[in-house]
Amino acid sequence: MEFSFGRRSTASAASRPIGSIPRTRFWIFFSVLARLGHASAKEKRRMIFRFLRAPHSMRAWFIDLHDICSRSRVDTIPFDLANKPARHFLCNNLRPAQRSHILAYHYDALLNVMGGQHVRDLIAGSHLTLADFVGRSGNHYELRLERSPLWSREGELTCRLLVQNDQVTVATTTFAIGPDQKDGHRCLWIGGLQGSAKHYGKTLTVHVTKDLFGLRPKDLLMHVIYALKESFDAAEIMTASNLGHASSRVYRARKWVADYDRYWIELGATPNGPYAFKLPAQLRRRSIDEVTPTKRGAWRARHVLLDKIVEDVRVMQRQYRKASVSCDTGDNG
Repeated sequence: MEFSFGRRSTASAASRPIGSIPRTRFWIFFSVLARLGHASAKEKRRMIFRFLRAPHSMRAWFIDLHDICSRSRVDTIPFDLANKPARHFLCNNLRPAQRSHILAYHYDALLNVMGGQHVRDLIAGSHLTLADFVGRSGNHYELRLERSPLWSREGELTCRLLVQNDQVTVATTTFAIGPDQKDGHRCLWIGGLQGSAKHYGKTLTVHVTKDLFGLRPKDLLMHVIYALKESFDAAEIMTASNLGHASSRVYRARKWVADYDRYWIELGATPNGPYAFKLPAQLRRRSIDEVTPTKRGAWRARHVLLDKIVEDVRVMQRQYRKASVSCDTGDNG
């Protein structure tokens, strides 16, 4: 089975009644163009070229994007978001029609779960705080949910761990919400997992791991992803393999730094075709009996911290959902 999302749903904006479609599509197309954010002349030329290569998919995406922005009351549409189906993202075997479909599905799910206000904030470049906590050294850390062009090739939402004191990024994982290929149930699709910037090397990762009682940053992010899976009502988690990573074509002639396959297998994932892995229903935690007596104190502290972070993420997500219901009720009233 491949990392695929099938064809566009018949309920999408692209399949509305024929009535006044030509005029409506014409108006929507120019309405979206008029609301695009800043872009260089080079980026605009690339967008025109890509639009010509996949006109049907881009036109369908513009209709969906117009609906998304209307529901979330977005005034300025990020240029990279409008152009996204024409570029490789999430997995390199997706076609433009599949990419536009997953984006429409993703934002429909976000709007239903988080509401228009939070979706508007994310599209505008703001972040939502999922949790903040303190390490053993006294350093403050923060977990954010955001939409950033920095990791846009790997998905549409990024969960980022950073040192709050100096705003240094420790690790990120980027994902999108999409349908399963077979039965259409909701899945959380991970397109990438990144560490700190190159100039920090492994020093920062090692320091943070020690500061979190031996909890590796990427492991922390995966536990957060499982909490987000519950919040977004997803049935399972799928991940891109080395071959399926959106940048694998770019790095094919160079040294591949991150071995995604090895890490997913370490978590207990099973291959789902050449482009993806399926993660287990739950992450396995080592029992205290598997830990040497001299390290059991750190094991207990690590799991107390991890349980607190995951619970904080769940609480914040419930608050965001509750706030979205209140806002939507107020808008309707």
